Order: sequence, then structure tokens, then C-alpha cells
Amino acid sequence: MLFAQGRTGSTLLGSLVESHPSASFGHEVLRGRVHSPRLYVESLRAAALPNAWGFHVKLYQLMDWQGVDDPAGWLRRMHDDGWLIVNLRRENLLRHALSNFTLNAVKAQDAGARGRFLEGDGRERPRIRVDPEELLLAIRHRELAGQLDDLVLGDLPRLTIFYERDLCEPARRQGVLDELFGGLGLPAHPVSTAMRKINAGSIGDIVDNYDEIASCIGNSAYARFLD
Repeated sequence: MLFAQGRTGSTLLGSLVESHPSASFGHEVLRGRVHSPRLYVESLRAAALPNAWGFHVKLYQLMDWQGVDDPAGWLRRMHDDGWLIVNLRRENLLRHALSNFTLNAVKAQDAGARGRFLEGDGRERPRIRVDPEELLLAIRHRELAGQLDDLVLGDLPRLTIFYERDLCEPARRQGVLDELFGGLGLPAHPVSTAMRKINAGSIGDIVDNYDEIASCIGNSAYARFLD
């Protein structure tokens, strides 16, 4: 079970997991209300047998959409039932927040577009302008959401994966996925994906008003996240 915020690389991780011949990934299967989220995901896991199977869930989906009033207890029960808990994080909160702004720009160009780019698809990322104060609020929101995730996870045993150093660095990616596969009782297997980063390059390559952003963020507690 992948417990993570949005725009943390969950689709990338799911793609890498699915490159194993004995694994499949259901992504956000709890986006809509179900009678019992535990029984529902257990039924999906049973349907995927003999493959290992995983899914992505966000804290607000459990609380707001599924009516889980004790998410920490829910996660604990899932772990006790044999689920491997994976927590995917982004360390650069500035780029995490910018990822949402870019996704909105992509969808503004094409309402049906998905927030993922594939090798050879010919798609180009739109350059964006971002209100510095709005960006600061988005960064703070991501920071608080991460702190809340930590509170809910508590001391629960889990595999923590960092997007930047574990998934974006090819030298580390295979080892991290092999550790995940081992936690699922699967043998190591070479991983691959056709996905490519939307926000590759420097922040100045992404944002038209980079000087404004750099001035605002540079005078904040988040200055370390600037290029």
C-alpha cells in the first residue's frame, strides 16, 4: 500500500512496480466512496492473485471520501493484515508545489490531458507564470501535509522512498525497487518505465517570472529549495 501525497511520483513508482512480471498496481482505487475500504482493497488484491498487487491512497481520501475517522488505526490494521506500507516523499517542497501548477497548465491546454509525459510522445511542457505568494502558500500546504502524514504514520513499520534520490537517480532506483520487491516476497527484477519528467531542467526553464519567485522564496524559510 502506497501512502503518499499527490505529485510525489506515485505514477512513476507504480509504473516501475508493474515492470515486474509478478506485480500489478491499482493506483488510486479509493477515489470513490466504497462500503468498506479494507474489504474493497482486499477483494482487488484477491482478484490480482497470484501477482503481488498494490494501490495508492492519500490521507484525505481515507478521511474525507471513505469516512475513516482513525486513519492511524486503519493503517495499523492494514499492516497487521500483511500489507507492506510504502511512504513516498518529495524533499524539494518548491518543486513539489510547482508540479501542481504545471499540471494545471497542461490541463488548461487540453482538458483531457493526463499529468504524465511518455518517451517519444512529442508533448511539450508549457512555461508558466506563478504568483509568488500563492506559491509560498502551496509550499507551506505541502509541508503541513507531510507533517500530518508523519503524525498518522507514527512508528508504523514502512519502506520510505524519496522521489528525488531514490526514483530519479538511476544508480539508486533499481536497488530501491529490489528492496520493495523483497518486501513483497518477490525476486529482484530489472525495472524500466516509459515515463519522463514533466518539470525536467532548472526552475528558470519552467517559470517565466523566475526572478520574482527567486526573490520571494529566497527571503523565506524555503530558500534552500531554489536551484
